[in-house]
This record gives sequence, C-alpha cells and structure tokens, in this order.
Amino acid sequence: MDLPTFENDAVRIGMSTGPWSTWPAGEPSLGALGAAIDNAVGLSVLRARPPGHGSVTAELSVDVLRPDGLRSGRLVTVGRLIHIDSRGGYARCEVLDGAHAAVVVGTARFQFVVSPGSPAARPEPASRRPRAASGEGPPARCHDVADLLGASVEPGPRLARVVIEDPSRLYNSSRTVHGGILFCVSELAASAITPSDEGSASRTTSVRMNFLRPGSLDDALVVTAEVIHHGRTTTVCRVTAGNLAGRTYTVATVTRLASGGAAAH
Repeated sequence: MDLPTFENDAVRIGMSTGPWSTWPAGEPSLGALGAAIDNAVGLSVLRARPPGHGSVTAELSVDVLRPDGLRSGRLVTVGRLIHIDSRGGYARCEVLDGAHAAVVVGTARFQFVVSPGSPAARPEPASRRPRAASGEGPPARCHDVADLLGASVEPGPRLARVVIEDPSRLYNSSRTVHGGILFCVSELAASAITPSDEGSASRTTSVRMNFLRPGSLDDALVVTAEVIHHGRTTTVCRVTAGNLAGRTYTVATVTRLASGGAAAH
C-alpha cells in the first residue's frame, strides 16, 4: 500500500493487488482493502479535526459494486470529507480500478477525542497504515491475506473463526489494532463460512461495522462469524472481534451473495 497523497479535498491511496490480497483459494478478498479504505476516510476527517483532537472510527460501511474489479492489478482508494461538526466527521470513499471506474464504495463516521499534549497546530497527518503494510508492498512470499496477517482460519458451515495470536505489529498511530485490520479479519471470518451446498461459492457484497472499543495489541485477536440467515442466494453473518476473555472490539454484519446469483431470500 502506498503512502497517501493529498489533492485538494481528496485523499488518494494506491495499492497493487496480488496473492497477498486473496482468500480463499486465490479469490480476491474485500477485507484486503480494509486498511486503504479506513486510511482514506480516516485521513479525510483527521485533516479537518479541531486543534488538540484526534479521531476514532465509530462506524464503517462498505459495498462492492463490481466484484470482478477486485481482480484489477492496481486499485486507488479516494476519500473525501462529507460533513464535520464539533463531535466528529463523516467521510466517503471510492475504490477505483485502472479505468477510474468504481469497484467498491464506503462511508464512515468518526468521533473526535481529546489528544493530551497535542499542539494546536495541525500539520498534514502522517499515514495511518498498519505496519503489516509498510514499505513498498506486502512480502512476495505471502500466499494470501491470512498468511500476511499471521492469522489462523477455522472454517465451518455455520460458524467460523479467525485468530491472530500476536497482533502487536498491526497497530495504528494510537497504538491499538488498526481499524482496517479489524475490518479485514471480520470479512475474512465471514468468508470462511463454508457453503452448505457442495460446489457452491459466494462472495461478500457488503459489510456494516460498529467499532465499540479499541483493540488491544497485548492480547490475541479472536474473530467469530456466525450465520444468522442462509437463503437460496444470500447469506448474512454476524461477526464479532475481540480478545480471548470475550471483550468485544467490533461487531459487523456481512452479507454474501452466491456467485452468479441475484439477491433473494
């Protein structure tokens, strides 16, 4: 993932896809875009924050418009501030392919928090990239996004789990688990729900996520996806991320559509 660039009211973050951004079985992973999406909308709000404040993600919603576009070799996420008030901000982003066509869209709501000792001046913010994506790009040796994150995946027909024993390198500027990583592993867990019909396959069409509290870097990260609805073409999962003691960081609703199917119950 590239460092962000700032063009007037837009924040642009480019990234090259590859084996690292797939799961499972070489399929493009929406979750792999989590860090770029969270950074683009987050920096859009952070640039306009009040003096002496930071911002935290409260809600994140992402929709896939063109699933095949996730296979593009190069994607650019463009974030823009939509609204701001004394309590927080609201931003929107688009993930564009090489032809500048939208592949994914997202919106996010942020809350401002006081940053003790912060100067009144507001320099251009640095990247909020998780350290797993530092440098010129993910290591070529990574087979998929789970491998990149050091995550173990436990698939199942109604319940699936993803565990990262040591999330300490997946931090943001607040020294907590990066919001884009929490998005990524939540979508990964939902993707690990195995189809009930042999030979069928599905893809994520939307994610709605609430951020309840910061994710600790000192505890194992445990993400559990549970099917709450399974129809002929649509599966809806409830996904929670937290630690081994049951302290919840995020709750998400992930909707997946059977490949080649139209939305139906």
